Amino acid sequence: MAAYGTFTELDPANRYCTCCGRDLAGHAFRWLELDQRTDTYHDLKGVPADRSQGWFPFGLKCAKKLVAQHRAKTGEA
Repeated sequence: MAAYGTFTELDPANRYCTCCGRDLAGHAFRWLELDQRTDTYHDLKGVPADRSQGWFPFGLKCAKKLVAQHRAKTGEA
């Protein structure tokens, strides 16, 4: 899965940020995976299939914040 995308990749009914609900029409976004092991979102790969809740679109600011939260929680650099 590509980490970044454009709003045209999303179904018109689902063109919103998973975090804040902002309309992503006309914007780039970042795909993040929900990791059950940590209950955090990130795109750092390596999540076992049975621990992934799938990939979700996020606005770039929200994605940056969520990946930072994942790194803080796990101690990853």
